[in-house]
Amino acid sequence: MMKEEERKFDNVLIELGEFGRYQIWVYNLLCLFEFIAPWQILVFMFLSGEADHWCKIPEWDSVDCGSYGFNTSRECALEKREVGIPWDYSNDSQTEKVYSSCIRYNTSGADFSPDLDLQESNTFSCDAGWVYDNQETKERTVEQDFNLVCGLGYQSALAQSLFFAGTAAGSLAFGLFSDRYGRHQTLFTCTTAIIISGTALSFSVNIWMFMVLRMITGAFTIGMFQSAFVLANEMIGPSKRAIAGNVIWIHFALGYMLLSLLAFYVRNWRHLQLIVSLLPAALLFIYVLAPESPRWLLSKGRVREATEIMRKLGKVNGAEIKETFNLDNVKTDMKVEGGGDQGLIELLRRPRLRLYTLNLMFQLSVNTVVYYGISMSTDSLGVNKYIAFAIAGAVEIPAIFCVIRPLEKWGRRPVYIFFMALSGAAILATIFIPFGIGRAAVAMIGKFAITSSFCIVYLHACEIIPTPVRVSALGMCTLCSNMSNILAPLILLLSKIWNPFPPVIFGCFAFIGAGTSYFLPETRGKKIPETIEEGENIGWEAAPRIKSHVVNSSKYSDIDYHKAGEEMNETQSPI
Repeated sequence: MMKEEERKFDNVLIELGEFGRYQIWVYNLLCLFEFIAPWQILVFMFLSGEADHWCKIPEWDSVDCGSYGFNTSRECALEKREVGIPWDYSNDSQTEKVYSSCIRYNTSGADFSPDLDLQESNTFSCDAGWVYDNQETKERTVEQDFNLVCGLGYQSALAQSLFFAGTAAGSLAFGLFSDRYGRHQTLFTCTTAIIISGTALSFSVNIWMFMVLRMITGAFTIGMFQSAFVLANEMIGPSKRAIAGNVIWIHFALGYMLLSLLAFYVRNWRHLQLIVSLLPAALLFIYVLAPESPRWLLSKGRVREATEIMRKLGKVNGAEIKETFNLDNVKTDMKVEGGGDQGLIELLRRPRLRLYTLNLMFQLSVNTVVYYGISMSTDSLGVNKYIAFAIAGAVEIPAIFCVIRPLEKWGRRPVYIFFMALSGAAILATIFIPFGIGRAAVAMIGKFAITSSFCIVYLHACEIIPTPVRVSALGMCTLCSNMSNILAPLILLLSKIWNPFPPVIFGCFAFIGAGTSYFLPETRGKKIPETIEEGENIGWEAAPRIKSHVVNSSKYSDIDYHKAGEEMNETQSPI
């Protein structure tokens, strides 16, 4: 039991301003880190990409192309391909030639001539590298620099999978680092590390160096992302935290879109990687402007520092601050029985909660795999990949907010099932639509739907998992989803076997997710479980929420911002 004189930190925020001028200023500064996060997460879309290629023929390097009437080096290269590279027709009408990418004729002792016929000569694998036809696109990619062709293309996908492996490790490591050393310190440590590792990555001398640095960059990127998100939300009052948590994703979507613009004008992968790594250096000045989380400082017993920050917050917000104001009697959270590792064990011992937790882990994993699967395949829709990528980012903004009213009107489970099924149907439909605008439009419906379902599943998880183990259980679910991201680039590789393979897998994942989510309890209008016992009975014996204009903050854990906001405003809850 708490002593009567003790207050909750959220009560202090309500007194001094839940989202006043001070928090708005700090919040917008921290949102800049969410803005740059997609640059490292999704930049691989523009670092990689195959160009038309064929074997280099070193014996003909010294040929004087002008003497044969070729005006450009590309014309000369294409004529050398015509003579020195085996080809076949791609269709029965014999109107389109397809040249081999991995073998060439034996040109030893044969002088180049447009009339030379080598079709009866021996062939062998490329022994002197490749020629890449990138004159039209002006793109220089990882595949071209490291010759990831002819059976080595999987290494490109492996590099992105290792990036996601880095995010999985980083989410765990920097979560612990943040709890020990603070959100502020973690944020700027990770940002500085991203600048260093990302810059080094642009100077990679081989694919193995590239892979290792991508994995390291992934770990620091998720550390930056998580610490900025937590720091921004821990200074906001309970009734405003939910909407603030959604607005922050708009910055992510805007950064997503800007990346497409940067990539459009910077076609060399090394230059693009260097730019997205050095630009974050401009944010390091925020180190002296953004404070440490006073909530974290209190949890570490650093009351004086927390008090100074809250005094400044109150003054900027225009609140009346007494000379005797201090946080000596303020607690950041309730001490609940069964928290930590023992609470997780108890959670998994309960049959219903065990099934709910495993189901939520699966739902989060499916969502992230499908989300990144769509995001990383916008170049295979038959339209300009830069435009498609930008639109894929733009559809996330309405997707974030379109679920608010349906969630309160129809509930979490049916709305989630609808959006997951819609995503699956749209993804599978792309298989039967020709490449072009129509296919891209349907794919964007799938992206819109999976973004909406992604928002819902986190809310649903917060309302199902009991207070004593909510943070640790959600951390476990998030770790599983980060690990599942490793699969997305590898699934896209299956298009080499059968082109529709990836959309079939992603679409089926979405439908399976929709079906299995039926077994999660509906939480609309139900009291968020405060104990393990209440969590076991949610959906059966859970009490309805009581509407009130007053927040009894001792009743809620800090993460119950959804409920606190609902009772403060009596409006539809934000995600």
